[in-house]
Amino acid sequence: MGFATLLVVLFGYLTYWFSPHQRIYQESKQKLTTAQNELQQRSSLVGELTQRLAASVQENSTGKKEKDILPTGRRLGEVLQQIVGQDSALVTNAIQLVKTDKQKEFRDVLLNLEIEGSFKSIGSFVERLEGSKVLSEVSKIDVSRASPDLEKCIAKVSLKVRLLGVEDAD
Repeated sequence: MGFATLLVVLFGYLTYWFSPHQRIYQESKQKLTTAQNELQQRSSLVGELTQRLAASVQENSTGKKEKDILPTGRRLGEVLQQIVGQDSALVTNAIQLVKTDKQKEFRDVLLNLEIEGSFKSIGSFVERLEGSKVLSEVSKIDVSRASPDLEKCIAKVSLKVRLLGVEDAD
C-alpha cells in the first residue's frame, strides 16, 4: 500500500503542480525571448537614430544649413542671370516680377519667365533649375510650339525663388 500511495502522490504532483508550473515556465521563457528580441531591435534602432542625429548635427556644423545654401549678398539681376542666362540656345523674351515676400532672413520672389528655344534646350533649362544652388520651385510650366517641329518652342514658367540677403527685389 505504501508504494501505491507513493504513485498516487507522484501522479498528483506531476498532474496538478508540476505540469501547470512547467507550462507557466515555458510561457514565461517564450515571453522573455520575445522581449529580448524586441529590446535588441529597439536598441539597434536607437543606435541608428543616434548616428543619424550625429550626422545631422555634423552637417549643420559644417554649414549645410538653409541659409548657407541660399545665394547671399547678390543683386536680383545676378541671380536671374544665373537661372536664365546659362544657355546660349535659349532666348529670354520676358521676365516679370510678380511678387516679393520678405521673410525673416530671406525673400521669396515670384517670377514669370518666357523663354524661347528648342524643346531639348527648355528641358535642359528645367534640369539646370533642379540642380542649381538657387532654391527654386516651378509652380507652372507651359510649353508651346512656335514652329511645326520642336526646334522652336516658347515656355512660360512661373517660378518661386528663395533668396537670402538680396539687395534689390523690386
